[in-house]
Amino acid sequence: MPAHAPRRRLLAGPLLVCALAVLAALAPTAGPAVRTVGDSTADSGVDPLLDLIVTRIETGDVVARAKWASRGPVEDPAREQVVLDAARAGATGRGLDPDVVAAVFADQIAASKVVQYGLFSDWTAEPAAAPAPGTDLATVRLVLDRITTGLLDQLAATADRRDGAACGRTVQDAARHAAVRAGFDELHRAALARAVRSLCT
Repeated sequence: MPAHAPRRRLLAGPLLVCALAVLAALAPTAGPAVRTVGDSTADSGVDPLLDLIVTRIETGDVVARAKWASRGPVEDPAREQVVLDAARAGATGRGLDPDVVAAVFADQIAASKVVQYGLFSDWTAEPAAAPAPGTDLATVRLVLDRITTGLLDQLAATADRRDGAACGRTVQDAARHAAVRAGFDELHRAALARAVRSLCT
């Protein structure tokens, strides 16, 4: 059994529709993150940003499932460039440094690959555990495009919080709490650690 098992349940079908609705509500706001009962941690100011990053990492499960079903490779340089170009364009429109934002999105892409390669490794080792065909990549990319918009809005909303000596601790603490709220396993925690590397400016 792989070291990171048990893994997160794969998002599929109706859950993607729900994800779109949630993202539509989250993207324009910079309000406090939703808290679970018993979570008394004060809002760090970057929690909505971390929650969107967590959602993107979770969507990596769906991407992995679609690619596995189609026998597609994890690496997709053309699609990655589309994401980075959109991030740079969105940064300019929000008064953000395009290079800084591109670095953040490169980390999101790398984090998704951590998930995809990890799941591919699981399914190669245990073919019986491989998922049935699920949501196609075109549908998943609608979710990812909404997440991109939300992340850009949150990067703009948290620019002051992410600038300064305290940022590293703030982001790490917020990431730790976000992983707990999401119920992340070892694989997805590793992806989250990769995703937050460039958040501080």
